[in-house]
Amino acid sequence: MSKRKKDKKRRRSRRQGPSLDRRRHSELWEAADLMHRKKWAEARAVLEPLNSRHPGQADILTALAEVLHHLGDYARYEAVCAELSGLNPNDSAFTLSLGGAYLLNGRPALALRTLQRFVDRWGNDPRAGEVRATIAEVGEELDEMLSEHGLAGAPDSRLLAEQHEEVQALLNEGQFARSRQVAEQLLQRRPDFKPALNNMSLAFFGEGNFDQAITTAQRVLSVDPDNYHALGNLVRFYVVAGRHADAQGAAERLKALQSSAPDLWLKKAEALSYLGDDAGVLDALHGAQQNAEETDSRSQALLYHLAAVAAYRLGKEKEARGYWQRALRAMPGCEPARANVEDLAQPVGKRHAPWAFALPNWLADQAVAELMRRLQPVARPGGDEAVTAEVRRYLQKHPELAALVPVLFDRGDPAAREFALRLCLLAETPELHRALADFALSQRGPDELRLQAVEAAVRAGLLPSGAQRVFLDGQWHETLAFGFELHGEPIQRHSPAVEPLARQALDAIQSGDGERGERLLRKALQLEPDAVALRNNLAMAYQAQGRMHEAEAEIRAIHADHPDYLFGRVNMSQFYVREGRLDKAQEMLDPLLERRRLHFTEFSSLCMGQINLLLARGQREGASAWLGLWEQGCPDHPGLAEWHRRVRRPTWLHKLAGIR
Repeated sequence: MSKRKKDKKRRRSRRQGPSLDRRRHSELWEAADLMHRKKWAEARAVLEPLNSRHPGQADILTALAEVLHHLGDYARYEAVCAELSGLNPNDSAFTLSLGGAYLLNGRPALALRTLQRFVDRWGNDPRAGEVRATIAEVGEELDEMLSEHGLAGAPDSRLLAEQHEEVQALLNEGQFARSRQVAEQLLQRRPDFKPALNNMSLAFFGEGNFDQAITTAQRVLSVDPDNYHALGNLVRFYVVAGRHADAQGAAERLKALQSSAPDLWLKKAEALSYLGDDAGVLDALHGAQQNAEETDSRSQALLYHLAAVAAYRLGKEKEARGYWQRALRAMPGCEPARANVEDLAQPVGKRHAPWAFALPNWLADQAVAELMRRLQPVARPGGDEAVTAEVRRYLQKHPELAALVPVLFDRGDPAAREFALRLCLLAETPELHRALADFALSQRGPDELRLQAVEAAVRAGLLPSGAQRVFLDGQWHETLAFGFELHGEPIQRHSPAVEPLARQALDAIQSGDGERGERLLRKALQLEPDAVALRNNLAMAYQAQGRMHEAEAEIRAIHADHPDYLFGRVNMSQFYVREGRLDKAQEMLDPLLERRRLHFTEFSSLCMGQINLLLARGQREGASAWLGLWEQGCPDHPGLAEWHRRVRRPTWLHKLAGIR
């Protein structure tokens, strides 16, 4: 590289560096201001994306940890504290914060290990005395817990407890492979340690290994048939694997269990939320309220959130909003509850809520990453067929995904529904087309997504063209759906000698010079006498000159020679409307509604023909619907304004003809 290029690159780097740094500091200041005003949720909304863009920055992570602590999101707080401690192992404050995070999340063994490291290294710290007292107190509690699990007195009991909690912590951080490896180490010492087996099943699931996840959960149930953790996990695994009958069976066993253990009722609510058993979720809440002992704030918040989702899905909106308020009182940082409440603040036609779980709870990250890797080499302009073929190969490898799509449409968050819709549109398989049709006619998700599904289902032939009863703006409405694919490619290609003549002729006609347009078209027709588009434009040239009889004769001749020509059929329908032969006009237009691919000009012509016929029938609402369809497909068409006026109120000519 030349010295000049190096200097230029260095100057550009200096220009970009401070700019990025200023932006980062600006957002940090914004977060700090929000924190000062105790707007913790808003501060989190600034810091989480900032942390994603600038990972491993202690100043961002420190602020984020403080916000998470205030919000009561101790699971995420623990993960951030662990990252800070790993980045700064020589900082006593970060070590102490991590120990406190472990205590908040009920991980006494990891807390003891971390707090002991603190006093061993910083024994003269003013806080060391208090930490030693905490170590003694937590140690007694840990021994009691080990005794409950039958591990008291074993020489490696504390190590086993540490490994068990490390498995949980790694699951919390999404480190599924590492979590499974630690669980396997633990099981080498205690092969039948059920909590480790349950956690390992979750790790397998997080890696996308559904068969192993199911087998491991079944292994727990073989020795403990009433293990509600295993049963709850199994319901989720079966649902995601597309085994709904098996999921229902496991759910019935889970619902029959009774206990005062608070986590039983949360486990029931979680499992039944995956299954879509809304009444069962509310029963779980009522069971917890009647039977359970006091639980931690996070569990309370999640239980109320799941109950809110179930209540809303059952049409009990007021009750649902009350449950979400309770969830946020118990844990202000309960993100699922907050996200649902914010979504419900939108107009009804834009809402996704309610949803219980985000997309990663349904679909392993590896599965999505694999699909993206497969599509990258074939995702290019004009590569639609290659993309579809690759998506289908992916679905053959992951057949459970096709069965999951209807579940994502019904119960997914915004990302889940978008993923399901894109997968259906790309794959174009019969099974996924049926899922699209069901979603199109449902009340789930925002209007825009369901309208896209309607159009795709019509194109696939699963819904008929024409009026559809669709849930829009919170009510059932009749809307038009034809599934047209609009394009701007040439309708008819001309030879190099004819192309400029045809273009100049059309420009002349549109500017009102019909005579010049006619001259140019006659020259073009000498070279291409069978070009129907040239003949149609010649009829337009006659009209521009006021020679209506010649124009009509040419249009009728075009239709006789080319009965399937779209513009010819639309023009013939206009003649029939003028003559009052409305059924004949409809016969001209009906076959065009079955077409799936139209040029923008063809679509506009069809819309005008339909609007004209509907106005003649006195069906102003239908005409308005077609006008809306036309405007949606061709928003910049110059004729829209005039047709808006005609549809809004009848002209004197319509009144004279008796059209109301």
